[in-house]
Amino acid sequence: MSAKLTIEQIQQRIDRSPANRWLGIIVLDLEDGGIMLQMPVRADMIGNPDTRVLHGGFMGCLIDTACSFAIIAQTGESVATIDFSVDFHQAQRSPLLFARASVLRIGRRIASTEVRVTEANDGLVTSGTAVFANMPFIPRTRREVSGRHSPDRAVCLDDKLARYLRG
Repeated sequence: MSAKLTIEQIQQRIDRSPANRWLGIIVLDLEDGGIMLQMPVRADMIGNPDTRVLHGGFMGCLIDTACSFAIIAQTGESVATIDFSVDFHQAQRSPLLFARASVLRIGRRIASTEVRVTEANDGLVTSGTAVFANMPFIPRTRREVSGRHSPDRAVCLDDKLARYLRG
């Protein structure tokens, strides 16, 4: 396990994902064993124009991101989602959502988390759990991510990951 990361380092890792940048996810706080994220709710994220409620897929993105980065903040490494569940408690009405994710356990290969998503008034909107495979953080360059990378380099990274997962 690597050293714990700072809020700035976590935000940089979150912002590496174009989806997370589009969602506007911001790290508010790192807590002992957890993380607090904020996500704005915009008009183009509404699932039903009649009720004006956030599409559930975006809630799933927030939950997956919060839970995974609760682990990453502690390990400095990376994770791959194995499973996550979302329980919807009430419709979101606020333009801001707050996700507080806590690590339940970090094992050698598997980590588990839980999360609560609330509005500014602390009203519970959703809760969930997630399980992840622990993986090494292998930063890829912008060129590699854009698809113009060498096939040999991609195979090398995939081989390293496969060896790591086999143990």
